[in-house]
Amino acid sequence: MKDFSSHLQTDAYSGYAALHGPGGAIEIGCWAHARRGFFDAKDLAPSFCLDVLKEIAKLYAVESEATARDLSHEERKASRAERSRPQRERVCGLLESNRRIHLPKSAVRISIEYLRTRREAFSRDLDDGLIEIDNNACERCMRSPAIGRTNWLFAGSADGGKAVAAWLSVIQSARLHEVEPWAYVKDLLTKLAAYRDMTPQRKMAAGEAYLRELLPEAWLKANPAARLPLAR
Repeated sequence: MKDFSSHLQTDAYSGYAALHGPGGAIEIGCWAHARRGFFDAKDLAPSFCLDVLKEIAKLYAVESEATARDLSHEERKASRAERSRPQRERVCGLLESNRRIHLPKSAVRISIEYLRTRREAFSRDLDDGLIEIDNNACERCMRSPAIGRTNWLFAGSADGGKAVAAWLSVIQSARLHEVEPWAYVKDLLTKLAAYRDMTPQRKMAAGEAYLRELLPEAWLKANPAARLPLAR
């Protein structure tokens, strides 16, 4: 990634620091990671941590509404400017007013500093509706293979493993194009079965276009109600 210079949304793992130098990747904070610190530390300072979690939840409410209304990137940017920007000021104000109450090495103070010292990175999504508030969608995509490893031990055979890999590729391709997998696969199987049963003459008449229309991106254009945003 040495030549990568666009946005990069990560946690604060020190290994990423070298990517964010001059001319490098633009750091984007992940609010899910910031929120998790206060959730994990809530037993140490219940009242304060719960207050922070409630304020962060209001940011997520703005995002959920934008997703439900299927706002464009520009519309989401406008929504954040009106509602998220002042709410983030309240979150940061709450952190500033309470930071010295907690010991520097306590889990609560570490959670405060995690967000406070990266305030710019946690604000960049306010200026770009394309940027997500967190990278949970990416982590969910990574979680599926990790969870699946045990399941794939029971594919039955090498051929079964190849079949599983093929279908996982189909499903993941659908998700990358924001296609609801079940609706897509159900229709795909129906139309492929119909194609299989066609006479050679009908297959020739249908041509390659018949199969191209079954690719996720083309299929979604014909079935817009089956769109499932990656953020969900």
